[in-house]
Amino acid sequence: MTQGDERTHPAQDDRPVNFETQSQDLDGQNAPDALRTELETVRGDLAKQQELMVRTLADLDNVRRRAVRDREQIQKTATERLMVDLIPVIDVMRLGLEAALKDPHAQNIVDGFKMAVDQLERSLAAHGLECMDPTGAKFDPNLHECIAHVPTTDQEDGTVLQVARCGYRLGEKLLRPAAVVVASSGKEGEQ
Repeated sequence: MTQGDERTHPAQDDRPVNFETQSQDLDGQNAPDALRTELETVRGDLAKQQELMVRTLADLDNVRRRAVRDREQIQKTATERLMVDLIPVIDVMRLGLEAALKDPHAQNIVDGFKMAVDQLERSLAAHGLECMDPTGAKFDPNLHECIAHVPTTDQEDGTVLQVARCGYRLGEKLLRPAAVVVASSGKEGEQ
């Protein structure tokens, strides 16, 4: 065999071997350095992609949480608006019930009306609406609206004597203050 034949003979795995290229790479040790450089580049790219993936997952999680929070806020606002709209309806129904109670011939109407008012109040209470009846409590300007002062010696000054209109709260939020009559000591110059 000649020297040229050795260069083109296939290796044992049927691949042609180019001895000139192999000797060139081994002489300068270029292959390991090039592989190391390429490996570092690939590792850097992988780290960047992993960081991007982590950030994207965090952003997705934030979007989900924000959507849940927004949905809860919308539901809370809608419930609050509905309750505010229904409070005057309850007032009118109570006034109608009080008027019907004065007529002895309207007992069936009173009973039906009372059941309707009770059912409406139970339904609204199930959604968090609370009627505030502060009779006997100390007047609180944050929760009550004073519509009159009545001089009395029977009660302590500033005590709520009567509730003219029920106040309402939805959770911790005051929707309407209670309109109340407050006891006063009756002494001049104290108010």
